Amino acid sequence: MEQENQMRQKISMALQQAMRNDDDVARSTLRLMLAVIKDADIAARSVDTGQGLSDENIMKLLETMITQRKKSEMIYRTHQQKERAEREIAEMNVISSFLPKKMNENETREAVEMIIDDLKISSPKDRGQVINAIKKLYPHALDMKTVAEITLEILNKRSSSEK
Repeated sequence: MEQENQMRQKISMALQQAMRNDDDVARSTLRLMLAVIKDADIAARSVDTGQGLSDENIMKLLETMITQRKKSEMIYRTHQQKERAEREIAEMNVISSFLPKKMNENETREAVEMIIDDLKISSPKDRGQVINAIKKLYPHALDMKTVAEITLEILNKRSSSEK
């Protein structure tokens, strides 16, 4: 159970630090993160076995929060609301600091190629197997949209070169 609360403790400690540093963006973002986690915790306890969220589920929530902010940031930019867009970016930076570092495109490409070779997949029809294997090996470290694009590109090249 000690391991399960590690993510919450990190966020709480970061909130205390943000309050000491008088960092408004970090403070409000961290409070929001804790509120979202608490809401999901309550929902999980009422449905499941009475236990709260695991760190894995908390990371999924944080990824959802980042996705929401990316969408908001794009909307603000299209409506020339630069200040609000910058606030969304600042919040994304705070939230993403609690997630594993994302792999860059080259690292992602190498990981995808390794999985394709290991599974001996050559058809684009089987890309789902590659994506599932990647999700298991590198949870939260990859952008799955990029993984899907790279997987399709590699498999298309390999299937066309075999013909």
